[in-house]
Amino acid sequence: MLRLLRRSGFDIFFTRNLLVPYAMPQGACVSTSPERASSSEANGQLARGEGTATPTERGPMSLTDDLYAAAEPLWANQLQHPFVKGLGDGTLDEERFKRWVLQDYRYLEEFARVFAWATAKADRLESMCWYAGVLELTLNTEMELHRQYAARFNLTPADLEAEPMWPTTRAYTDFLVRTAADGDMLDLLAALLPCAWGYVYLARRMAEAGPPPDQRYSDWITQYASEEFAQALDWLRIEMDRLAIGISEDKRKRLMEIFLTSTRYEWLFWQMCWKGESWEDQGGSP
Repeated sequence: MLRLLRRSGFDIFFTRNLLVPYAMPQGACVSTSPERASSSEANGQLARGEGTATPTERGPMSLTDDLYAAAEPLWANQLQHPFVKGLGDGTLDEERFKRWVLQDYRYLEEFARVFAWATAKADRLESMCWYAGVLELTLNTEMELHRQYAARFNLTPADLEAEPMWPTTRAYTDFLVRTAADGDMLDLLAALLPCAWGYVYLARRMAEAGPPPDQRYSDWITQYASEEFAQALDWLRIEMDRLAIGISEDKRKRLMEIFLTSTRYEWLFWQMCWKGESWEDQGGSP
């Protein structure tokens, strides 16, 4: 998923795999908005899965506060999944992690479509530029970097391109793209956020136990546990809370449903990579 850090006029993006330097357009697309600048440390802690402040200390419960409270037990459960535990302590079989690398490549192709919809649906220029930058990076830089990362597992570009999209990957990405296409911007963000938020929650807790001996796994954890990732996540949280001002209770319930659906798909993605999956298991080819 996405990560963003401003450093000396450059933005550093992390998608689901690698750190990429990317120069964002300056001027109108650079935010100095008060809502961005005033993001509280408590909000940042909550985004990183470290929040200790109570709702009263932060003020009224925001939409993303409610989403975190509902999803946190599911993320805690993911920490106990054998794929996640093996990634954290370095005991994960390489063949199982290769499944993640291959399926994540296919995920990335559909991930770009979600940001295409976000660019089109954004309500202000700043947001439009941010989403468009992620889209351009994903298509023109990140796909190649994913191929380079895959080479560390002896996977070739041909392997990645030939990999079929497994049923869970298909179901998850179809849900993301359909929600982005048919819903409004809040629906899109509710579907998108669990990937980034769940990864940082898991990686922070893996990092607390110390790095695994396999450098490839250690690099994965370091990326998603970073402060830079939390800053990008805060941007998305603030954006969602801004758009959620004044929404109805029915809309909040719908956004909660979308958010938890994506959160559950993240667990299913780990399960798919742990056990393996094929269309033959489901009764035939798609």
